[in-house]
Amino acid sequence: MDCVLQDPQLLMMLVSAAGLPAARACRAARRALGKELQTSMPVLYASAMPSIYVIGGACRNLGVLNVMKRLDAGGTEWQPVPSMPSSRRLCAATACNGYLYVFGGEAVSVIPGTGFIPNSLNTIDGMLRDYLQLDSAERFEPLRSTWEVLPPMPTARAGCAATTADGLIYVCGGRLCETVLAAVERFDPGIERWEMLPRQPTARSGCAAATAKGCVYIMGGKCSNGRVQGVAERFHPTFGSPA
Repeated sequence: MDCVLQDPQLLMMLVSAAGLPAARACRAARRALGKELQTSMPVLYASAMPSIYVIGGACRNLGVLNVMKRLDAGGTEWQPVPSMPSSRRLCAATACNGYLYVFGGEAVSVIPGTGFIPNSLNTIDGMLRDYLQLDSAERFEPLRSTWEVLPPMPTARAGCAATTADGLIYVCGGRLCETVLAAVERFDPGIERWEMLPRQPTARSGCAAATAKGCVYIMGGKCSNGRVQGVAERFHPTFGSPA
């Protein structure tokens, strides 16, 4: 086995056939392999069986969570993963080039005399805590199991949706306090820079986003009056316009 770990070409043949769990195990066995595996991760992720991640959220006993769990496709048990730097619920997530990105959401807001309390939903004097919408963005590297804090979004929001097209990430819609947003912002992971794009025709929160044939599709969600809508819209990144 030691001979395999010392041969980068043979190692990549092994992990490509065995999948991401084997890549994680190889890196755990020899940390020096991190660089060799890192450069090949986009190819490995494209060909490997996918993993499913559940991120953040809230529960009555623990409040707003920073917990993340992973289920490898074909597996039967959820695996613990290092927690996010930020506790958040109603966030958006997407995968891009072998990394997992998490955006926005909301956490418990400031209570006079208590400061910022990131992970509690308990009551104070019979009053529920308010929520603060977040502009924070974070990136998870599955191979190293590490998180990285990224530049914040231009617009803080919860209930937004995220998707990836041609190596760029789009974050759409959401809610800031009681205002439902039509904002669309694009993040370039290569240079870690945000760009504000033309607004959606329809403001929406709690929507879904997906990519097909290079276009970004935004569907559903709630409008400003709280009603669920069935409107679907498409954005053309090449022309920079919705349709």
